[in-house]
Amino acid sequence: MLAVAMVQPGLSAPAPSSRMFAPAPSSRLPLPAGLGDGSHARGAVLLAQGRAARRNMRLRGGMSGDSLDTDNDAAAALTLGTPQAALSAGLLPRDGFLARSPIAQVLALGKAAAGQTVVVCGWARTIRIQGSGTFAFIELNDGSTFDSIQIVADIGIAGWDEIQANAHTHTSWRAEGVLVESPGKGQEIELKATAVRLLGSSPPEQYPLAKGRLPLDFLRGLPHLRVRTNTHGAVARVRSALAFAVHRFFQQQHFHYVHTPIITTADCEGAGELFSVTTLLSATKPPVIPSAAGGSVPAGASAGGTDAEGGASGGWGSTIDYSRDFFKKASFLTVSGQLHAEASALALGKVYTFGPTFRAEQSHTARHLAEFWMIEPEMAFADLQDAMDCAEGMLKSALAYALESLPAG
Repeated sequence: MLAVAMVQPGLSAPAPSSRMFAPAPSSRLPLPAGLGDGSHARGAVLLAQGRAARRNMRLRGGMSGDSLDTDNDAAAALTLGTPQAALSAGLLPRDGFLARSPIAQVLALGKAAAGQTVVVCGWARTIRIQGSGTFAFIELNDGSTFDSIQIVADIGIAGWDEIQANAHTHTSWRAEGVLVESPGKGQEIELKATAVRLLGSSPPEQYPLAKGRLPLDFLRGLPHLRVRTNTHGAVARVRSALAFAVHRFFQQQHFHYVHTPIITTADCEGAGELFSVTTLLSATKPPVIPSAAGGSVPAGASAGGTDAEGGASGGWGSTIDYSRDFFKKASFLTVSGQLHAEASALALGKVYTFGPTFRAEQSHTARHLAEFWMIEPEMAFADLQDAMDCAEGMLKSALAYALESLPAG
């Protein structure tokens, strides 16, 4: 949800061509290389990580000082630029500071990567032992893409016994080998394994996810596993891209990111539909809450809204003894960070919040959420046109980034 507000309205609006939400000027400090330019390079951050990793290797005796100096270009190819740039240096791209290659980038290279030695890790979507038990196909996926890479493992390689004993869906593996052109349809390359290692077993009698499409209602009961499905995996990728794009947009527009409280005594929107936060629930059954009159209040009773003094009002709430509670007054999960953001904007000029909010509405439909993340910009010395330009610019920027950065498949 996007909520845009102005702290001080009433200023005249300049022409749309000169609005404040134009692309950031070139004089602004640049973002790390590859952010938003289509290359998806990891930039200076990963270069620093690569250098730190090499320093650690030298300290452990795994790399000499000479090799630390002479391998700078090769290491930069591992951590910077596109997969094609790394391949041109005779190396496959590494997954940041990890000693493995992401399957998404390996597949993106296609036949150009044939002949390269690579290490991949992931979870098996299928394992097929064929040829009367002389070789196996492992469809391995590491979450970096919807697509999987096919591992071809012949009998006798290191780890063959583990394949035979654990040919189950979603076992996790580490595979090392040489990339070769694939004779099969729908894939340009496959990994001819020289060694595999089982990282985690997945007994089929205990793993509840079948390979086919599963109803969403069924997956709601498996929150720790549902993200492994294509549907929830796609939602997670889109959400991640959009969240990053939101922060990027506001940072480019010189907003300050402020963290507003999740637990608060304020009812920001005055609706009274709040989740209460209390430590007054006793160990008795049924639970009771101490009352101001010395008795007790049923724990299931509603505390109502809040009065001018920050205490609860209406219903049972007027009798609860909040002086014995953790915060000494009625407290709730926030419904909005607007009040705190407005105060921050009066000091910092332009701020935004992006965090969880909670609504205790008794409307159990697909259109009502008990918890969601809300974006709330606040701007000083701004008018309605500024607010509309901000909302439009953020939506266009976030959607453009998602379409650019996420694979179509």
